[in-house]
Amino acid sequence: MTNAAAGDDFTITVPAPNAVLTWSDTDVAKLAPAIGTTTITPNSDGSHTITNHFTTSVAGDTIQEISIGLNDNYPAQSKPIDSVGTQTKTVSFAINGVDQPKLTFTTTVTPTATPSDVTRANPDAKAVGAVNPNTEYVYDFAVNEANGVRDNTTTSGPVNSAVNYGTTITIPVPTGFTLDEALTKTINNFDDETTITQPTGASGDIIITVPKGSGNQGYQSRPPYKLAGSFVDPTTTDNQTLTAAGVATVVQQVDETGTTLTFKSKNPWQETLLGTASTADLKLEVAAHGNSLQNGDKLILDDDPTNDPTDLASYSFKYQAPAATSDATITLAVPDGFDVHGIIVPTSDTNSNVYMAGTTSYSYTLTLADGVKETGTVAPGGTITSKASSPIRQAVLTPNLLTPGAESGTFKLLGKLSAKYDGGAAVKKWRSIDHQHYDCSAGSRRIISKYTETVATPTGALHLYYEQNSKTPGEDGGLFSIYGNNPGFGQTTNLVFEPILYYVLPSAVSVASVSGTQDAKVTQQLLPDGQVVVKIDYTGTGESIDVGIDTWSNNIVRVTNNSDALPGTYPWSSYVTSPTTPLSETSKVTDPAQTLGDTAAVALSEGAGNWVIEQAATIMSASLAQGDDVVPVTSATLDKNSSNSLQFDVNVINTTSNVSNGTLVVNLPVKDDDQGSGYTLNLTGPIVLPTQFTTGDGSQVPLVATVLYKTSRADIVAGSSSADLDGFVPASAVNDWRTVRAVAIQFTNLPADASTGRMVLTGTVANQVTLGGKTGYLQTGFYLPGANVSIADKTSGAARLTITGAETIPAQFHYVDAEGQDRIIPLSDLTKTVNDNTDTLSNDYPTTQTALSSADQALIQAGINCGLTACIYSMPQDMRWTPLVKL
Repeated sequence: MTNAAAGDDFTITVPAPNAVLTWSDTDVAKLAPAIGTTTITPNSDGSHTITNHFTTSVAGDTIQEISIGLNDNYPAQSKPIDSVGTQTKTVSFAINGVDQPKLTFTTTVTPTATPSDVTRANPDAKAVGAVNPNTEYVYDFAVNEANGVRDNTTTSGPVNSAVNYGTTITIPVPTGFTLDEALTKTINNFDDETTITQPTGASGDIIITVPKGSGNQGYQSRPPYKLAGSFVDPTTTDNQTLTAAGVATVVQQVDETGTTLTFKSKNPWQETLLGTASTADLKLEVAAHGNSLQNGDKLILDDDPTNDPTDLASYSFKYQAPAATSDATITLAVPDGFDVHGIIVPTSDTNSNVYMAGTTSYSYTLTLADGVKETGTVAPGGTITSKASSPIRQAVLTPNLLTPGAESGTFKLLGKLSAKYDGGAAVKKWRSIDHQHYDCSAGSRRIISKYTETVATPTGALHLYYEQNSKTPGEDGGLFSIYGNNPGFGQTTNLVFEPILYYVLPSAVSVASVSGTQDAKVTQQLLPDGQVVVKIDYTGTGESIDVGIDTWSNNIVRVTNNSDALPGTYPWSSYVTSPTTPLSETSKVTDPAQTLGDTAAVALSEGAGNWVIEQAATIMSASLAQGDDVVPVTSATLDKNSSNSLQFDVNVINTTSNVSNGTLVVNLPVKDDDQGSGYTLNLTGPIVLPTQFTTGDGSQVPLVATVLYKTSRADIVAGSSSADLDGFVPASAVNDWRTVRAVAIQFTNLPADASTGRMVLTGTVANQVTLGGKTGYLQTGFYLPGANVSIADKTSGAARLTITGAETIPAQFHYVDAEGQDRIIPLSDLTKTVNDNTDTLSNDYPTTQTALSSADQALIQAGINCGLTACIYSMPQDMRWTPLVKL
């Protein structure tokens, strides 16, 4: 839009985010608050209308960029989506309700699938080459379907529900195969309407019916379909190979109109039956695992129970054989140093992850450290508990039955790390503890699995969390904090004792608030490159950062985007020094300036990135102020007793194309002006201009401007197209800078994608100590030939500086004692604090002696009855004690 006038509306209506298209509020380059507002409204047809309302005139072009991205295949989608095929999308425009030419584009979604061959899962076909007739086994079949939203990645094992309007899978079986429909249903444990049947019985096709919306999606990582059953063919002397008559076929409807896609597996289902003259394969697979902590190979020896694991170690096994067995034994060797008194036995579940059909009990023999043995029987899912005080050192378990392909859950050792070995020697840090799991079958096969855990020092891990809520200059930008509520960072303790944090903020923001820092000392320091370092120092507090608490309560620094920030990316980083608690973070700071000289600091995990600033491209002015603030901000403050100067910065930002002959007029705060200023700013010298423009590409462009001054405020009239420079004079004609009330800056050229940088006005105010609560407001008007003036003032976010001040009003009690002596008692609990020129001192003091607090009454000499001779006094600003209440 060109030369927008105050009150103009420019609207863009875009397609709604859907399965293919993705965008959010942060993908819309909004108008800067100084020139207008941008709102996004959903429409009944699913589209969204972006309305740009200009609150002031804007010279030149205003260009809004909206980034509409493409989803990939991973995110969760509707079940099903309505985007399969080629669709046309429309973007429409209007200026003040008048439609403009539309823009169209197309999206194409094509689901793909590469169905797998049917393969045996229990027992694994790679471990067991041939199986027995009349024995149940479990087979896998995967559709491997991508939803096609972007490409053919992130496939789902079952039918992809995102593109499923109804699917039928036909799987021819080898001769004699009979599906066990009940076991198949149990193993798959569907949470939808999927069914798996064999309508014509043995040797007949298996039919998998997946109604509309059923199935799963790639992000869910669900296993393939499970097919349980057996072969009824008679046994032969030699192995026999059976092959199905055809390949698996998937026929899927992908939209409401009935469009179908067909996918086929590469090879037919094939199985080998074991002959009576053949030797069966037998393989055992066992695995020993670490403890239940995220760092499962580490154990902590200390007095803090919060970092103890719930189990010290765990084990699992697979029985790979074509026939069931009842003589398998599982031997758990518990290492010296583990104070174990219980073992959890896995359940007998039958599902897509565990296959323990037929196992109903375990007999066991425990050998304790003192040599005593204990025996018993435990049901699946139960807990074996030793009866003696001596820890368990070995457990031999015999399941009543293991079916072919049995795959267990985990056996878990319950207990804690001991401070001493069985022989009495102390368990020391950084010593390894090995544990082994033996699995034997019928005495003929044996396999050993070994795992090592290390006794370690508590180690913390600190990850930086950041959130950018807005990319628009002048808006609430977001926050930086320590990531909490996450045990997955590999730490062995959540507590990091007395660390020092350094948040090196992007130069495009200023600090809005700091919270969640307990009693840490928080300071800010400006670096030469414009970045602010927020230092949060816990030294001497006796406190720890706890990564177990909520992220939004954990050392939070909230930031505001600077109103004069140029669009672009701004780096940020973060560091920590931890003198006491070891950290998993080890990358030392490379630029000690970012940690204020602390060379021991290391980078936080995920602790660096880029902050993005975007806005609708335009030409505009921006202003900031600085008093006691670390950096210039929109709303600055200065304590009434501060020795700092009052500073106002103005900036002209051009994010469109080169323009010429721009003029910026600045009205300084004057007491009781039309902006409502509470004081008059007295300049101490001329405005200071940068020598170069600040450019987006870093190029050097000299800033050439003419500056004029005026001793009265300029007339900045809405709707005017040229600056009224009557009464303005050059700096050489200014006799007293304190009398200047307006400044005009004329530019011969304003290059594209650049800003003038901050042009600084510095001044003072008379009688500053009396001005607590008073605010001064800047007003600017920017002119370009042929366009109405763009005005920024109190109502549109122009800079303001408030002088702050407060008084502490003490109170004292005066009475005359029995000897006629005046007695004065300070009453500290009646002290009040009031803000200058804002608050009113309320006279709500006690009116009787008994109304005083017990602490105050205890200060009064015993036996004194105040009567009418005693008063409570307060001392206001004039430092004279004034009686307030007689008692």
